[in-house]
Amino acid sequence: MIVKLKDLDLIPTSRAGARYPKLKDDICPVLQMLVLPPGSVDYRIVDRNGGISVWPAEIFDIVDNRTPDSWGVTSDAGNCVTIGFTAVAHVGFWEYYYDGAPGIEEVVDQVLKGLR
Repeated sequence: MIVKLKDLDLIPTSRAGARYPKLKDDICPVLQMLVLPPGSVDYRIVDRNGGISVWPAEIFDIVDNRTPDSWGVTSDAGNCVTIGFTAVAHVGFWEYYYDGAPGIEEVVDQVLKGLR
């Protein structure tokens, strides 16, 4: 799935003055959609420098809604539903990634190669 940063004038005023991701040509791939109670949605995206971060879906428009065959749906004990690449959907995966756990970066690199 590919998203594009909305025109800043169309982003809800609750985010006024907030920082926004730096995107190549204002578009980026989505690694995961996180559906949180009570129904808010965040996207885990890849920015123009290859950084991975989570942003509210409300600041994006969907450019291409096709999802790869390797996407799946998982949930955790906190009632968060994750839709995205199953290789990175394990509970605690991103904590391990940011902590630099062995082997985790290679999994992310493999997923990112599939996006190119």
